[in-house]
Amino acid sequence: MTVEQAETQIGARGSVPVNSDNRALVRKWLVAQGFPALFVAALSMRELFAAYNRTDGSGIAAVRRKLEESLANGAAEQGPEGDECFPLSPQPQTPQITPAATPTPHSPAADTQDAATLLRNLLLQGYTPGLDENRVRAIVQESVAGIAPRVIEIRHEDKAPIKIEGLVHPEFERCLNYLQKTGPNGFKMNVSLVGPAGCGKTHLHHQLAKALGVDTGTISGSAGVSESEVKGWLLPGDGGRFEYCPSDFVKKYEAGNVLWNWDEMDAFDSNMLMCANVPLANGHMYVQQRRDNPVVLRGENVFFLSTLNTFGTGADPLYCSRNPLDEATRDRWVFISVDYDKRLEESIAATGGLSAAEMAGIWELRDRCREAQLQRVISTRAFQKAAVMKQCGESWREIRDRLLQGWSKDEKAKVGV
Repeated sequence: MTVEQAETQIGARGSVPVNSDNRALVRKWLVAQGFPALFVAALSMRELFAAYNRTDGSGIAAVRRKLEESLANGAAEQGPEGDECFPLSPQPQTPQITPAATPTPHSPAADTQDAATLLRNLLLQGYTPGLDENRVRAIVQESVAGIAPRVIEIRHEDKAPIKIEGLVHPEFERCLNYLQKTGPNGFKMNVSLVGPAGCGKTHLHHQLAKALGVDTGTISGSAGVSESEVKGWLLPGDGGRFEYCPSDFVKKYEAGNVLWNWDEMDAFDSNMLMCANVPLANGHMYVQQRRDNPVVLRGENVFFLSTLNTFGTGADPLYCSRNPLDEATRDRWVFISVDYDKRLEESIAATGGLSAAEMAGIWELRDRCREAQLQRVISTRAFQKAAVMKQCGESWREIRDRLLQGWSKDEKAKVGV
């Protein structure tokens, strides 16, 4: 988009309000004048308004000074809308060592800088439309060749240290601390992860199980799942005699050493979940089908996790098939909001060969979806799909159109396509 095309769509400079409807166009207007796209994305509404409407050039001059100061200082800043601006001169970090099974809290900005972050920094310092991105990637690969990946090491008293390599979700340590701590009277916290589709909740479940040194177990939610998936079945055997067949939940609950996940818990029938309330809050459960020994005792190191798209209060426009959960069920959980991890998405995109501008394009689609309250999701899976399409030789336009395939004209217009 040229400067003239942007001004035609935005309106005559001088007194145009800058809001969520047109800020993307104002950003494109600045990019067309040579400003780095990632730098422009971090500008506030006030700065965008001043740059566009001060026809004497003072607004643009202020933006240019800010860019020069950022490059000169090389300091990490926090954008007005929560976007991270990483250090311009990253230093290798030593692996994180965590004592006594309790990870030391850290700032994501202190993580070892990966290829995606370095690529972003290089583009921020010298981005031009004609930049040779292949050469930039080669520089990045040379720069990170000697940097060891960040490693979280978890030490349990009676076990060998457990290493979690690579990226973990920002809420990983909070979840781990909640799960492993024992409160008064033996109280154990049940952790519920609430977040949009494709934000890494299931992956976080497996990372937490590895950190705890236990097995995993899952029941995937739907309105058709019955309480037998929790308690087990009475099934006819030889001679017509009914025999008890334990569920996977009963076996692992009794054996112990498991992180059990109630996957998509807000898709379960809430009445069915009532049978899970006793094992969630107590050290036993009663299974009447197991006639010879109906009391099932909770084994050692049994932890509970659940994943949801809502807070259990019922359907919303985006997740229209979700059920409201009984308050007796909700009361047994502590809810943690999780969102998309941009560090992970940068890593996926860089590995797949996506440029910084293409990464920003996917994030912009997500932001516009949310602003317009569309019943669409641009998840981390969009980066995975885009990376594969890029490796297949498709252009950014082809990738974007494929990601938006099936959208109506009105929906596309609301995200600026």
